[in-house]
Amino acid sequence: MRGRRKFKNTWPLTDGLPKAAFEMKQRALEKLTPAKGIVSRFKAGDSLLQFLSKL
Repeated sequence: MRGRRKFKNTWPLTDGLPKAAFEMKQRALEKLTPAKGIVSRFKAGDSLLQFLSKL
């Protein structure tokens, strides 16, 4: 196996990346001018969550 590098498990280094990306996007959204009217987050229904869990 000459020329191939062996990498150590990098999971601990990347474990926090999804959370950090979400927090960064959330901070950016908070800086935007609020929309007029009622604003709510999408909340998936039980049938959608059930479908996704089968994938």
